[in-house]
Amino acid sequence: MAISTRVREESGFGVVELLIAMTVMVIGIMAIVAGLGSGIIAVKRAGDESTAAALADAQMEAYRALPNCAIYLNDATIASAGSAYTADPAYNGDATKRIQTNAPLLDPSGSCAMASTPTNLTTAHQSLTGADGRSYWVDTYIVEGTAVTGTAVKKVTLVVRDPKDATNATALVRESSEFTPPTGCNNPVDSGQRSTGC
Repeated sequence: MAISTRVREESGFGVVELLIAMTVMVIGIMAIVAGLGSGIIAVKRAGDESTAAALADAQMEAYRALPNCAIYLNDATIASAGSAYTADPAYNGDATKRIQTNAPLLDPSGSCAMASTPTNLTTAHQSLTGADGRSYWVDTYIVEGTAVTGTAVKKVTLVVRDPKDATNATALVRESSEFTPPTGCNNPVDSGQRSTGC
């Protein structure tokens, strides 16, 4: 009788069960906290990329509003851009065909005047403020290429870099667009002679 009573007794098991339950709960809570932490980082990164994409879109739309002859980069801004700028594939891959000049190519009537291109569109490496109030480095590359039709085009590539990266090596967004001159613009890029709007 004493043995059966002792087997049915539950005293002493509460502490062991409590320890097991607490261990399982701690493991579960740690997994949830780790998931929340990585989620917060992912949301922050997505926010940075979204702001960078908006900056790149705004810059590209500004280029689309210009006549073809007014799309160029100022030489001085390329020389002072830094190592992250010159290490980018958009710079190194097309180094022999870069369009860099101190003034736009003028047509005979002079309709593509220097004043028609805002400074922020001729600067190769610049800091622009995003909607979140932070400064983002925006690098612009302009190279000459050839379209499928054989026409000379200007390819503009914008790279928006992570403001938290002190070396400016981390690209958040990369956007490219080709600009074809209007019909009748057959002169070579370096000739200095252009039809109106070329």
